[in-house]
Amino acid sequence: MLDLGADDVAYADIADGELILRTKALIRQKLLQDKLRDTVRDGLNAAITDPLTGLYNRRYVEPHLARMASQACATQREFAVMMLDIDHFKSINDRYGHAADDHVLIEIARPLRENLRALDLVARIGGEEFMVALPNTNHAQGQFAADRLRRLISAMPFSLGPDLPSLTVTMSVGVAIDGLSKLDQYAIDKMCHRANAALYEAKSAERDTVAICGANAA
Repeated sequence: MLDLGADDVAYADIADGELILRTKALIRQKLLQDKLRDTVRDGLNAAITDPLTGLYNRRYVEPHLARMASQACATQREFAVMMLDIDHFKSINDRYGHAADDHVLIEIARPLRENLRALDLVARIGGEEFMVALPNTNHAQGQFAADRLRRLISAMPFSLGPDLPSLTVTMSVGVAIDGLSKLDQYAIDKMCHRANAALYEAKSAERDTVAICGANAA
């Protein structure tokens, strides 16, 4: 029975006192194992989660994108990668301090997380930069999703406290759409590079806008 996962064996003629002692020992052991398991789980979550926003971090992104790209190759369906960057973020820190820009990052993470599908990825990959990846998403769907997120953020009031004014924050979004025919890290990196290039295009235009890059772009 021990080979099947039992921790102890008690025979029918065991004394009540000994049974109680064994039971208490097993409960202590179970509680210790639960605590150790929770510690390991918390450590794993901390390794892949941004501590400020609760979103996934850059460490999680690479293997997740690889799985998403593998599925795209297998199904021959497109997917989208978005890079999102808060416009004029440095001015928030300059005017209101570090606590204010932390508050903005936390508040922006919420609508990003709540307005995407469970199978989509949303991560914070830099100071004020976020990544969203959406499987089974074509050009029109990617454009619609990116603009929807952009409009949600620009419509949000950001209250910084009773003694500070509310802020309006905007984001620029760069989107790359692809259905990778060749699955390797270079192809995935190239797609992310195209999403970044589209983001720079949006930032260099009027900001608070979406720029999209298709599969055939360099």
